[in-house]
Amino acid sequence: MKQQIRVFLRMGLLLICGICSAKEKFKHVEYYVWNRLAEKAIDKKAIKNVSILYYFKLVPDKEGHLKPSKEYVAQLAKLKSAKGIKTELWLGLGTLDNIAKDPEKQDVFIKDLHSLCRTYLFQGIDVDWEGEHIDNDDYTRILKRLSKEFRPSRKIAISVGTYGHYIVKARMTKEYADYVNIQCYYSTTNSWSVKQMGDILQSFHSKSSVPKSRILLGLPLYGALDARKHGSEGGTAYRTMIEQGADSRKNTWKEPSSGKVNHYSGVPLIKEKTRYARDNGYAGVFTWEISLDVPYESKDSILKAIDEVIQKGR
Repeated sequence: MKQQIRVFLRMGLLLICGICSAKEKFKHVEYYVWNRLAEKAIDKKAIKNVSILYYFKLVPDKEGHLKPSKEYVAQLAKLKSAKGIKTELWLGLGTLDNIAKDPEKQDVFIKDLHSLCRTYLFQGIDVDWEGEHIDNDDYTRILKRLSKEFRPSRKIAISVGTYGHYIVKARMTKEYADYVNIQCYYSTTNSWSVKQMGDILQSFHSKSSVPKSRILLGLPLYGALDARKHGSEGGTAYRTMIEQGADSRKNTWKEPSSGKVNHYSGVPLIKEKTRYARDNGYAGVFTWEISLDVPYESKDSILKAIDEVIQKGR
């Protein structure tokens, strides 16, 4: 009898450990656009449970140099003092158009990137080099170089949309990146149902051959207009919409002044999408981007909703 009890206890312990391990592996990742938050206090609660923070962004100049401003460095120091000890801090890069065709400029860029990672202790690099204009061979060549220079001591992520050319780029560079951040936001994509989003993710996974365990799912923290009707007009911060009367339980909001309809993902839909990513073997979720949320303690907070699913299983 005692032996049976010990077996049951051991099985229960293993089950609990397995659940905890699965929870730890599923990541809450965030973008921190430094100059958007430069005038605001950093909400420690909002970033307490974040696994990876992309400190966004730096862009190489025409000679290939990466030159962070004094303000960039000062805000980075504030973020370091506010983030949790378990939160990894990654350097977020923007477009690499300036160095795409020139090997000498790429050498300058790599040298500066090494220096920045050592000086500011960045644990990884996110490459947000976007656009259909980018030659696939240029993209692959630079990602291969980054992988050779920085991995495995530092990890690398790429951020892509859902269009076909991004699938090709992800397939060509899957050996050189640890994570692929898929942006499931833009226009009416912001209010995609879980099924619509799931179908796109499955297609991306199948066509690119990137394992689900290395795909991070991007969720919107802003309202966007239908691009087919309004073109590429700028979006509206989620917090601004809530302040003006939008319902956090819904996924569309009509602007009072213009009557234009904004598409977003409210709290219930954000939770559904986070659960979907977790339950279907994806690496985690992130949002665009952290400054656009309401205060973390609010019932309307998107970041809090994500944490409730990951940390509390709700």
